[in-house]
Amino acid sequence: MRFVTKILTIMVSVLLAATVCSSCSQNMGDAKSAVSLSIGNKIAEIRKAVESGDVNAQFHLGGIYAKGEGVEQNLEQSVFWCRKSAEQGHTNAQLLMGSAYYHGQGAKDYSQAFAWYKKVAEKGYATAQGYIGSMYANGIGLEKAYGQAVEWSRKAAEQGGWLAQFNLGLAYYKGQGVDKDLVQSLKWLSILAKSGDKTVVKKLDEIESQMTAAQINQARALAAARKPGRNRDG
Repeated sequence: MRFVTKILTIMVSVLLAATVCSSCSQNMGDAKSAVSLSIGNKIAEIRKAVESGDVNAQFHLGGIYAKGEGVEQNLEQSVFWCRKSAEQGHTNAQLLMGSAYYHGQGAKDYSQAFAWYKKVAEKGYATAQGYIGSMYANGIGLEKAYGQAVEWSRKAAEQGGWLAQFNLGLAYYKGQGVDKDLVQSLKWLSILAKSGDKTVVKKLDEIESQMTAAQINQARALAAARKPGRNRDG
């Protein structure tokens, strides 16, 4: 459990700034009045919302315990409230639980990671969909299933997920889960070319060396014509 706690401490802190407590916001008013509240009053408002069953407040309280913000740092309480929020459907909390189990230092639990990511992926969020696709493609914690890998990677790639776009490009290149198609492979990888990532650039050169000039131009045109997808993560 210690590795989950450590990862959650970091990740809750990162997401906390973007978390909105609906019940708290009703009681605190606008942003200026919220800032003016003392830490003690802020925590009191959050606890009040927690008692009413507000899952956003539960997630927020987990972050407060993780950071030791106005309270003594208590990582067990942080995990408790984050998990409680996740179990009631809070998307950020579910994503955190998945990442904690996936990236955990020492012992990892990929089956738990998959279960939490799947809950978020089914809501349409690209980050979780990308992880699900990658786990299927690489057999991480489960048997390889290239068809499932392509299905989930495509969902995320259409939303602009970097990992998913790369994996989908590789799937078309290798013919794993789809018919081999160098044009489609180069299309997806070309979308990533602006990043300058050395792995992407190397793979692009490898693929282009096997294509005609007409195929390369077709792939680049498809990449340029592609409209950015609506990423539910952002």
